[in-house]
Amino acid sequence: MINYASTENIYKSLREGFGDAIVDICKDNKNVIVLNADLPSSWKLEKLIEKCPSQYLQIGVSEQNMAGVAYGLAHYGKMPIITSFAAFSPALNFTQIRLAAMSNLNLKIVGSHYGLNVGADGAS
Repeated sequence: MINYASTENIYKSLREGFGDAIVDICKDNKNVIVLNADLPSSWKLEKLIEKCPSQYLQIGVSEQNMAGVAYGLAHYGKMPIITSFAAFSPALNFTQIRLAAMSNLNLKIVGSHYGLNVGADGAS
């Protein structure tokens, strides 16, 4: 039987796994820049902000602007990773992402919380 209250629990939520993995990725590749739409705790990005602050950009509640900033970063050789709720990205910033794809730019999109069952983070 698994003791979920144990500090030795090896199971993590997907977003906790993402938060841990993105720190390792950023440490290995200084060209990676994580952009976030005012959701650092939902994405478990606190460790990234602490350990790699120069590779984190808080854009605010502006997914279209976030994708546009990422487009510019990718154009100049960075590897931007945009993070938001899947209900908003790529839904709200599809045009900007499409232009990046048409330009063959290295832009990554990571979405979570698709808006149906997200618990304390609220429905979108």
